[in-house]
Amino acid sequence: MKNILYKELKLAVHPSTYVFLLLSSMVMIPNYPYMVIFFYSILGIFFISLNGRETKDIYYSMLLPIDRSDIVKARILFVCLIEISQVLLLIPFIIIKNIFVYTPNLAGLDANISLLAMGFLIYSIYNYVFFTHYYKNVNKVGYSFCIASIFSTILMIIIESSTHIFPFVINYIDTPDNIFLFGKIMILIVSIFIFIISNIFTYKKSVKLFSDVDI
Repeated sequence: MKNILYKELKLAVHPSTYVFLLLSSMVMIPNYPYMVIFFYSILGIFFISLNGRETKDIYYSMLLPIDRSDIVKARILFVCLIEISQVLLLIPFIIIKNIFVYTPNLAGLDANISLLAMGFLIYSIYNYVFFTHYYKNVNKVGYSFCIASIFSTILMIIIESSTHIFPFVINYIDTPDNIFLFGKIMILIVSIFIFIISNIFTYKKSVKLFSDVDI
C-alpha cells in the first residue's frame, strides 16, 4: 500500500491540489464564507480524477500486480490525506486570526474549532457520493463531481445559514473558542468519527462497484 500511495503522490496528484491547500489561509479574510475553503479542496480531488482519466491512470494501475480493491483503497486514502491536510493547515491560521485579528464573521461560521468539525462532515458526504458514483464508471468524472458537489453545497449552505437562524448555533457554535470549548471539542471528535466510518463505508461500496466494472 505504501508504494501505491507513493504512486498517487508522484503520478496522480494534480498541481492545483497544492495551491488549494494553501487556501486555508482564507480564514484570515474578514466576513467571508469559510465553507468555500473546503469546496476548493474537493475541486482539487475532481481535478485529480479528471487528470487520471485523461492520462489513463486506472488502466495503468490495472496493469500493476495489485488487486482492484488496492486501487480503490489507495485513492480514497490519498484523498483523505489531502482533506486532513486541509483541515490541519487551517489550525495555525485560525490561531493567528483569533489572537491578532479576531472579528465575528458576518458571512457565516467563525474561524474556530466548529469550522474544523464542519470540514470533516462536508468531506464525509462528498467522498461517499463522489466515489460511489465514480467507481460505477471511471470515465464519468464530471457527473460524479456534479452529484457530490450538490450534496456538499447543500450542507455548506445549511451550515452557513444556521449561524443566522438557530440560537444554539449563534450562541454556542458560532462563537470564539473560549465559549463552549468542551462542546466544540466533542463536536469535532464526533465529526472525525463520522469521517472515519463514512470513508470505510465509501471504500467497501466503491470496491464492490468497481469489481463489476469492465475495464
